[in-house]
Amino acid sequence: MNKIKYIFLMLLVITACEDKEEKDSTPPSVLITNIQANTTLSEIASIKVDASDNDKIETVEFMVDGVPKLTLQGAESSIYTFSWNTDLLPNGTYSIYAKATDKSGNEANSSIINVNVINYRDLNVFNNTPGFIGYRIDNQEFIYMDPFAQAVAKFPKETDFNFYATTGFPCGMRLFWDLALNKNENTELELYIGDSFFYLITENKSGEVIDKIIVNDSNCDDDIQDQDFSFAYYNNIPDSNRIEWHNKFDKYYYVDDQSDYPLILYPWNESEPTKNLSTYFEIGPYSEFQNNIKEELIIKISNMTFNKNFNFKRMGNRHGAKGSYKILE
Repeated sequence: MNKIKYIFLMLLVITACEDKEEKDSTPPSVLITNIQANTTLSEIASIKVDASDNDKIETVEFMVDGVPKLTLQGAESSIYTFSWNTDLLPNGTYSIYAKATDKSGNEANSSIINVNVINYRDLNVFNNTPGFIGYRIDNQEFIYMDPFAQAVAKFPKETDFNFYATTGFPCGMRLFWDLALNKNENTELELYIGDSFFYLITENKSGEVIDKIIVNDSNCDDDIQDQDFSFAYYNNIPDSNRIEWHNKFDKYYYVDDQSDYPLILYPWNESEPTKNLSTYFEIGPYSEFQNNIKEELIIKISNMTFNKNFNFKRMGNRHGAKGSYKILE
């Protein structure tokens, strides 16, 4: 009897060993397939991961600097695609990798890849001056804008950058804007002259060459041919401005109104500043000069809440000064 019991117990042990499954200890295989090291990513980046296992994938996670950002459940296909919103993070360098877990709890990580994240914002530039300007961000190439035009520039968010703009005229004042900015949102930047300066437009219809224009203490020697124009900014003196146009041989010169000095340009009002004071003169034949002068205020925008006058600064052998601006929040 004892022998029969022993044989029966042995059969139970053997059967139990045969029925017991071996535990899965094989980790998954995981790889990021579409991103190379030092790649620059912006906005919504598509990250493709190839994850497979000898049994079944439970989850695949997308990791940024060791922190899980996105998770996908296991699927029949071995390809998993993550849509990573890089704009949720500050610009900078990040370490990314994928982590796969199978249904037995085995884990595996893909190789770490360092990527650069950079996202931009829009800088809406309004050239509210009657002249052309050129602008650039940091050391990029200059972009040129027409008078009273709008342009959109890109700048890296939450990053210090320099905005520089200039009128660049060969005569008169060269106005410039030199701003250090750091913004996280789209920004509007309005550039204008301010009451410190005025914009002089001369149309030569005199039948001869105008050799030079003298405005207060500024001398513009740029010849103005007949039927041609001259454009320049000049310092606007609060009390008065004197303008002279000299012909090629300096036999005589034109003034604004029968030699009635000085010429007064309006408006100049600190309590109600204008943004763009622009004056137009048409120079006719000398014999008809008294009847051909006309003065026209091209644009006057009143009730501005922002106005600032700047000191002058020497720029080589020419005057240079800062123009006015306003950041529209």
